[in-house]
Amino acid sequence: MTSTSVTCPYCTTSVSLDLSESYEPMFQVCPDCGRRFIVERTAGGVRALREKDAPCLSNPDCREVEMSGSCEE
Repeated sequence: MTSTSVTCPYCTTSVSLDLSESYEPMFQVCPDCGRRFIVERTAGGVRALREKDAPCLSNPDCREVEMSGSCEE
């Protein structure tokens, strides 16, 4: 685990968090405004995204659906 901080993309509050070694995006809730945003590791550090602005593979909910595949024959 790595400790770091990011800026909430809604209210610009600094939010401390622990990141796993995985590069998978995760949700974080801002302690000040209470809104949920996405945090993901990048090659250059960490970025915070609003849910509506994030591409599908950066959104954990959408990513799960996209990566699950299908049983098409």
